[in-house]
Amino acid sequence: MSHDVELGVVRATAEDVVIERKLVRRVETRTAVAFDDWTIDGLPLRYLFAGLGNRPPRERTFMTDARADAAFAAESLRALIDEDTRGRDPWVRFSDGRVGLLFCPACGDMDCSTLSAQVLIDEQRVVWRDIAYQVGYQPFSLDEMTPMTLTFEREKYEALIRRLLSQWAEKVSNTS
Repeated sequence: MSHDVELGVVRATAEDVVIERKLVRRVETRTAVAFDDWTIDGLPLRYLFAGLGNRPPRERTFMTDARADAAFAAESLRALIDEDTRGRDPWVRFSDGRVGLLFCPACGDMDCSTLSAQVLIDEQRVVWRDIAYQVGYQPFSLDEMTPMTLTFEREKYEALIRRLLSQWAEKVSNTS
């Protein structure tokens, strides 16, 4: 049996880069984006799954100040505790039931590379099983990946998710 890890959240900043062609010039616009980033025992989840090399991981949560629709943040949190996601499943949960953890920063589309897991909940534990990258337009396969599984103590896990859900649900109601 694996030991429990601590799920946390930390405020992080990433840089969005938009490249446009204006006449004969290439113009790059760089914008800092603040978001809530998952941590596992204090280490950002994004860095546990970063690719090789010095390039920082791009994917992030929907819990970002740059998103006009905070509803996606709330729905992604609901999916992590297996609550009804009210028709937003294609944005937070794959058709095979796996739940998105980190999403494409440009579009948030599940057809881009999304870090996902099968979320299993029992009386005492929550398990993120077979954490790996997935895209919505093809069946999930672990053939070319070594997945990771994380186990959390349910009471602490749900307390964090419900606290975050309360914050993001309030943002949704304030924009309605």
